[in-house]
Amino acid sequence: PPRNRRGRYRADDGLATVKRARICSGTVLALARWGMTTLRARLDELKPDPDARIVNVFLRISSCCLPRPYMRAILLRPLELTLNLRRSCMAFTMCYSTLRWQTPDLEVALEELKRAGWDGWEGRLPLDWLGPPARLRRVCADSGMPMSAYTASGSPDNTEWEQVERNRRRMEFAAEVEADCFMFMSGPMPEGRMVSDDDIRAAAEGAESWAEYASQFDLEVSYHIHTNTLVDSTEHWHLYMSCLRKAKLCIDVSHSQLWGYDPLEAIADFRDQLNYVHLQDYTSTSRREDGYHLPVWCDVGLGDNIDFPGILKVLADQGFDRCVTCCPGEPPPGDDPVTEAKRSSGAREYLKRLGY
Repeated sequence: PPRNRRGRYRADDGLATVKRARICSGTVLALARWGMTTLRARLDELKPDPDARIVNVFLRISSCCLPRPYMRAILLRPLELTLNLRRSCMAFTMCYSTLRWQTPDLEVALEELKRAGWDGWEGRLPLDWLGPPARLRRVCADSGMPMSAYTASGSPDNTEWEQVERNRRRMEFAAEVEADCFMFMSGPMPEGRMVSDDDIRAAAEGAESWAEYASQFDLEVSYHIHTNTLVDSTEHWHLYMSCLRKAKLCIDVSHSQLWGYDPLEAIADFRDQLNYVHLQDYTSTSRREDGYHLPVWCDVGLGDNIDFPGILKVLADQGFDRCVTCCPGEPPPGDDPVTEAKRSSGAREYLKRLGY
């Protein structure tokens, strides 16, 4: 560090001190060369995690120490570009789905999710348990866990007045707590007959009416694909999406896989309508005689049916910058929300090992 006027070293901010330091050009060049040969060679190992801050510090210090602009351009710019490319992988937010929670100790459970490393959470809880929006905003702020998505009660396929009004209240709530989107699934299949194309078009009309209502709050609705529902094939999925104008799409990669639709292709095919993604896996699957899917769900990272590295890379390459939510597997006996939140750290660590 530099000396003050009395010849004594100053205790000052590290970066500011470096900026004022008199460093010989030989030292600077050695630092730059070390950065290029050592850190750049290790960038493939430095996935987007806290370790990448080492490279960040090197860039900041070296760029202010190098005495000539052309030296910065020649020696540091390639490293900086590579680092920025890596950062693009983290454009989306990693969240956790609390799909089985009904009456949790929300403050404690969200704190455990934050401790596990998640950035937000998807809520399906009843409104009477969540309380007023102001209360939930406080709980989320205290834990550092914003609600990424709130879900519907039922489906827009059902256009009965009571069903519509109930979900309008939920949409209003989602907007008040600043959720990124409002998620819904299609309803059940009709009894005693096959699903027709007209059924799919009518269901899409219901979704569009929801999207129109939500738009006044600057809130997007997102159709979550799901097996064993009205929309239960790739053909009907394409037809449904072709009828949507305002409503968007949540691709659950496991259900896409169960339909035989490669999730990587689905993400590319629907990229313009995609606003939400679910990560989920299963250890095995079978089907009943009537075609009903029977997957055995598992935590992300414990199965081998879904190409999560490829899926996340495609999302990053496409510049997807919304929420990616991880779904839990089958719960063990005696499970509860706090225990599940703690156990979710395993899935989060798996995703971190993939670089996300």
